[in-house]
Amino acid sequence: MTQQPQQQGDGAAPATGEQCARITRRQFVLDSLVGVAVIGPLVAAIAGVVRYLIPPARAITGAKERTEVAAANELRNGQSKDFVHNDAPYALIRVDDKFRALSKACTHLGCIVEWQPDNRIFWCPCHNGVFDANGAVVSGPPPRPLPHLRVEVADGKVYVEG
Repeated sequence: MTQQPQQQGDGAAPATGEQCARITRRQFVLDSLVGVAVIGPLVAAIAGVVRYLIPPARAITGAKERTEVAAANELRNGQSKDFVHNDAPYALIRVDDKFRALSKACTHLGCIVEWQPDNRIFWCPCHNGVFDANGAVVSGPPPRPLPHLRVEVADGKVYVEG
């Protein structure tokens, strides 16, 4: 009598040595850790690039709160004064004897811009964005001008609204 090879329960032929190569639990854990170590930073890098290229939308509030910012004689031409209005940072500047109130949040990624009185520009240190004294984009990646507030001078005081 000849002996026939035993068949497995599903009717398949027995596996050869190469087909039986199974991954060990240790190898599975190591492969998973390597995958996470490679994929994690890759996803973070892609997210950073996307955020750089597509700036986040900013909520525009309809608040019309009026805020006193400074005395009219407090600022000389070229000077600025930082203030907060509706929980957002702004700068009141005096250029050519006119007051302007501009957001200090860069329209690119929200970094805080700095007023440079000698050059009469707002400069964003994050990505070298430049805005003129009216808030218009001069150079760099910002997609929009700086938002501004309405300025009113009354009774020797400077007020902003918007």
